[in-house]
Amino acid sequence: MNLNLKKYPAKVLLFGEYSIIKGQSALAFPLTEYTGNWAFKDNVDNENLKKWTIYINKIQQVNSADFQINTNRFYADLSKGLFFNSNIPMGYGVGSSGALCAALYDEYSVQNKRLPVKNDTIFTLKQIFQDLENFFHGSSSGIDPLICYINQPLLLKGKKEANLIDLKAPTHNGGAVFLLNTKQPRQTEPLVHFFLEQLKKEAFENAFENEWCVYNENIISTFLNQDYDVFFNNLQLLSEFQFKYLPPMIPKGFENIWEASLKHQQFTLKLCGAGGGGFLLGFTKDWAAAQNLLKNQEIIKILDL
Repeated sequence: MNLNLKKYPAKVLLFGEYSIIKGQSALAFPLTEYTGNWAFKDNVDNENLKKWTIYINKIQQVNSADFQINTNRFYADLSKGLFFNSNIPMGYGVGSSGALCAALYDEYSVQNKRLPVKNDTIFTLKQIFQDLENFFHGSSSGIDPLICYINQPLLLKGKKEANLIDLKAPTHNGGAVFLLNTKQPRQTEPLVHFFLEQLKKEAFENAFENEWCVYNENIISTFLNQDYDVFFNNLQLLSEFQFKYLPPMIPKGFENIWEASLKHQQFTLKLCGAGGGGFLLGFTKDWAAAQNLLKNQEIIKILDL
């Protein structure tokens, strides 16, 4: 069983949650604190993965020009106890199924059909991963497995432009981006449905387009340029907007922490992906102070600022 033991990271959408629906920019990032890899084990329950091979065979009959997974080899390995050994939390919006799709494509795609990772192949890869991940979610954007596969930050602009980027070295001023674990798994679909229903209301749609989307664009550009004063000002405005307009998306029991963060401004919280549970994203100019304020919570630093 000559199997690649490579580990595939989770992912986090740093910025652009929901606004990407309106064609706005988004910045996605590999999350190496959590990973998954192929492994073998006796008496493992991998029946869902076997069903996945049937699904893949069906879509390959339609999309045979785009990609080709060696489903015979995959099924044979599953019969020998293959499973995806992962510590990526499920229902947290950090790409548990995305890492699995990335691992499948990397290990089991037919070599001469595999695409190189370049700016001009990104959208084709995204479509391939969308087709593969639809099995788990019904409807996938393909972004999660794409990030897990390329293991590099990606700047998306609407549905037509995506660029691999390199983040600048941290300025070593003691700031950080962190995850706050709410320990509440959630389902994405009902939250997205709620948001789309809100968009049908004229007042919310106007506020979303004229405030949220503007803040989001400013946040991404200033984050990439390390203009942290303007970045944190816009981040504060986005946090206030989410707290005011989207209370069902604030995880239960974390309303007071979020509200306090808006007042003392020693760290700022925003939704991580769909919201409603899983992780919250936190940003601070002073990691030590944020750790002290959140000493009773599980927080994980993912990036220095």
